Amino acid sequence: MKRPMFWAVVMFALGEVAYINTKTIVGAGIGLLMPFCGAVLALYLDKRTGRLKKIRCMVAFAVMLILGYTNTYMRDYERDFDKGLLGRDGEYISCEAIIRSVEETDYPYTVNLYMDIEDTGGIGIIAYGLDDVYNIGDKVHITGALRSIDENTNPGCFNFRNYYKSRGIAYSIRSADIRVVAEADKPYDIYKNYLRSIRKLCKSRLYVITDDKTAGVLSGILLGDRKAVDDMTMLDYRNSGIAHILAISGLHISLLFGLMFALLKKLGLNRYVAGGVAFFCVFSFAIMSGLSMSTLRALVMIVISMGA
Repeated sequence: MKRPMFWAVVMFALGEVAYINTKTIVGAGIGLLMPFCGAVLALYLDKRTGRLKKIRCMVAFAVMLILGYTNTYMRDYERDFDKGLLGRDGEYISCEAIIRSVEETDYPYTVNLYMDIEDTGGIGIIAYGLDDVYNIGDKVHITGALRSIDENTNPGCFNFRNYYKSRGIAYSIRSADIRVVAEADKPYDIYKNYLRSIRKLCKSRLYVITDDKTAGVLSGILLGDRKAVDDMTMLDYRNSGIAHILAISGLHISLLFGLMFALLKKLGLNRYVAGGVAFFCVFSFAIMSGLSMSTLRALVMIVISMGA
């Protein structure tokens, strides 16, 4: 294909145009599909291009369209997020929200609740709640005063605002009154809550069969929960350069996927079925362990290797 860089830029620009003019899911699909189909049609009318090269060009077209669409979406997200922060600090709210994530804190029986609230234009908030009371996907009524996430004042320190911004969280609510209105009813949310209950059961069993120090280390290695690891043990692992084994990452995911894939093939399944089943199990394990960025990166690499 002649002038591949030119066509890559054209596809990137068409992806941006598709987002600007069609911001709904259906409209975005139509907006991305039309230029892609036109490019593929022109490509197949060219008799000089071989079949393998056509497939590669089609993949490149799709990637550049998606990148252009995503680039414009992220710019809109940044603008909407910053707009949502203006003039809301200290505002008292009383509205309904959907819990999208529940994470344990350093305090016993307490969890962080990540919620999406309509009253804040779809921007999320974080609040404290009691464990065993709230689940992912629950609809709750929340009452309290918004408080914007503090930004680091010293250069080089951890920036909490940017961290929570990457998770779509603009505010926190202290001493909030949170009341469950309706329990989770979506299958995906119910499945995530089921995996969360398995994680809590495994963690409690570790404390039954061994001492607290060992159970904390095993919780980090097997479940990705490092909160139970005491400070001295964590310092020893860091000084030894092996602290990464206390976080679920590529080491755990690749070992688990490789073992399951080999075992399923030994049982007589073909590689496609074995790969699909093994990936489903690994993906469930990743959700159960908290789906950290290192885990997500490992899952993406597994998808790439499976595709290859």
